[in-house]
This record gives sequence, structure tokens and C-alpha cells, in this order.
Amino acid sequence: MSYDAIRAALDARLLGLPSWSATRIAWPNTSYAPLAGEMYLQVDGPAVAEPRQFEIGDSGRNLQRGLYTVSVCATPGQGLGDALRTADAIRSHFKRGTDLSAGAFAVTIIKTWAAPSFVRDGWHITPVTISWQALTPN
Repeated sequence: MSYDAIRAALDARLLGLPSWSATRIAWPNTSYAPLAGEMYLQVDGPAVAEPRQFEIGDSGRNLQRGLYTVSVCATPGQGLGDALRTADAIRSHFKRGTDLSAGAFAVTIIKTWAAPSFVRDGWHITPVTISWQALTPN
């Protein structure tokens, strides 16, 4: 299925984030117990939009777009420095134009941005949104 291939490509890219341990990533629909005072990443997505027919014919490919969000979760009261540096590292790692292999097709990063931070459940959250697209089989 295209959605699973897209998710796997985005997840694999995140696992390659320099100087970041895979044990500090909370994946969707999995149990994760963050350590007090230790920054971690929370993954949401990929959220997919309605596909559009890109090529003519029954076997033509679809243009699939969506969002992949990686939230930097930091301890409140520690300042924004580490959280914003981590958000910037994610943004740089998912640079516009980067192609990720998803089996028979590629996932291309369109743009990446950090949203305003907020506090939730005792953590200071900075969401980083990654916009992507792929030409997927019909």
C-alpha cells in the first residue's frame, strides 16, 4: 500500500536525524514513557489529503500529498534554545526537494516549518510540520 510505504520512508528519514537516539522518539499508536527532564520527539502522521489523478488512463499515477509532524517535546522552564535548535535540525534534515525512496516511487519534501510553541501535559511542545508529495500507483 502506498500509505505504508510513504510512512516508512518518512520514519526512516527521521531515524537518520544526526545526534538523535531512536529511543527518544514516540511513534504513533505506541506506548512511550518519556523520562522527566529529557527532550523527546512525538511523531504524528502521515496525514494524507485526497489523491488527485496525475496521469491519464486507468493505470496513471496519482498525486498524493500530505503532512508529517514531528513535535519537539522539552521540559518547561528550560528556555527555548535546545528545543528550537532541535526543531531547526529537523527542518534542515527534511530539506525542500529531498527525495525519499518509498519502494517503487519517491516521496518528495515540499517544505518544512516550525509552528509556535505551546505547553501541554507538562511539556513545552514545538511542532515541526513536513509537507510532502508522491506520485503513487493507482
